[in-house]
Formats: sequence, C-alpha cells, structure tokens
Amino acid sequence: MSQSSPPTDDTGMPSTSEQPTPAQWALSFVIFWLAAAVAVYRFDQEGHLDQTAALFIGLPTVLAIGLTLTPKAKSATGMAVKGLTIGLVLSAILLGEGVICILMAAPLFYGIALVIGVIVDAARARARKTNQGKLYSILLLPLALMSLEGVTPITSFPAAGTATVTQTVAATPAGVEAALAAAPLFDRPPPAFLGLGFPRPLAADGSGLAVGDRRTIWFSGPNGTRAALVLEVVQSEPGHVRFQARTDQTAIARWLGWRDADITWQSTGARRTRVTWTLHYVRRLSPAWYFGPFEQYAATLSAGYLIGTAATPR
Repeated sequence: MSQSSPPTDDTGMPSTSEQPTPAQWALSFVIFWLAAAVAVYRFDQEGHLDQTAALFIGLPTVLAIGLTLTPKAKSATGMAVKGLTIGLVLSAILLGEGVICILMAAPLFYGIALVIGVIVDAARARARKTNQGKLYSILLLPLALMSLEGVTPITSFPAAGTATVTQTVAATPAGVEAALAAAPLFDRPPPAFLGLGFPRPLAADGSGLAVGDRRTIWFSGPNGTRAALVLEVVQSEPGHVRFQARTDQTAIARWLGWRDADITWQSTGARRTRVTWTLHYVRRLSPAWYFGPFEQYAATLSAGYLIGTAATPR
C-alpha cells in the first residue's frame, strides 16, 4: 500500500501545519495591544497622571488604534469595542480600579473607540490606502492634544467647583441649629447615583458649632476598612456656619477634593426653616468637559443628602 507524499510549498519543500493562522495572529495582536495599554496605565499611575486626560483619553486611544489594526479584522469598530470591553474587565480585576471609576469612564472609553473605529472602517471601505498615514495623523492630533489636559497647568482648566442646594425643612431655626451642632446620623439611604460605588458615610464623631469644633466622618473603605474625613468649624454666627475640610483619607479624595461646607438657615414661617447647603470642592479628574458634570451632579446630591441627615431634627 503506497503512502501519500507530504504536501509541499512553492519551493518544493515540505510544508508545515504549524504556521500561525490569521486568527492566531489576530489574537496575538489583541494581547500585544492590551499589554501596551497596561503599560500606559502603569506609566500614568507611576507618573501621578492617573487622574488626568493622559489616562482617560490617552489610554483608550492607544488601545483602540492598536485594535483597529488587528490583522484580518472584518470591522475595525467591532474589534475596537470588543477589545476595549476586554480591557475594561481586566482593569477592574487586575488594575484595582473601583467600580465607580469603571462606570464613570466607560462611556468616554467607548466613545473614543467608536470614533476611531468608524473613521478607520470608512477609510477601508473607500480603499484610501495611500492616505491612511494622513488619516491617522489627522485623527491622532486632536486626541493627543486632548490627552494633555491635567498633565500640566498650561493644559488644564479651572478645577474649582460649587454645588448649592436649598430645601425647606419642618423645623424651627433653633431645631436646625441643634441638629447641626450634633454628630450627624447617616441612617438614610443615599441617592441612587451615590450608591453605585462611592464610599458611603457610616458614622460621625464630634459636636458643637463653635469655631474649632470638629467632625470626623467615617466612610466605608476596601475590605471592610474605614477612612476618615475631618471637618472643622472656621466660621459661626446665628443662622450660619462654615466647615472646612482638614484631612480626607477616603477614596473620594482621588476624584474630588472637599474645600468647605457653608450652611445658612432662616425661618420661613411656623416650624418652617429654609436651609441652604453649599459645597466648595476641587475637581481632580480630567478631562473637565467629561468629569466636570459628573462631579457637579455628585456634589449636588451630597448637599441635598446632608440637609436631610445633618440639618433636619429627628
């Protein structure tokens, strides 16, 4: 019984079935660019750039552009989105990012991936192979410039923010003052947005409204730990008190820095008092156009929550 000869290639040499397939090359490319993205993340983290646009725009740009160039990808957009999804999942598991960071940054990451993918797909559809270098240069320039926000003072926007909420509570001004003088009780559930993954206030120590009196507010931390935010009364007069943040050991300090809380109250009728709670803070995440509204919304919800928990008699 005769044996068939092994297949040969164009040179007449025996061919091998161990050559990488297109699918294997594509997988290798994905792994390479995910590793590159991790390297960018580590660089941002070690360079204290993990709160700037270098992370939130630069990282998805590197990841999306690399994935759109994956060999044999039928759709650059699909490959970028799939790869980015893998990257976000890995970041939650391997890079230690909190759930709230992933939720807040995911729309920005996907938006950049979609923009890059759609442009690359359009270029491929029109077979503009000779203009691809120019295309990517035009694409990369604005993204590169946007990635610099927060990296240097020159490329940063003002970070100071203010959130003010006014509510009328069923209490006399004296009752509101007594509630503010006591340690707040955080026995009410926070608004839904603040419950997505932000550290939650658990308890508070300290009392009084005299200048120098302090409050230590304990927030939930990782693995059952607690972290403290310390506030001190720096101004006090009838119908007005201002607390200034002294130390903040909570995870919130990475995203937002509290400056002070300014509270005023005045009677609006029988057992009706209008309370205005103003929070001044510093935004610590860039880009401002994206994270600014998130932090403004979170601070506004916090001010309303504090009126209900710290300025309303029980």
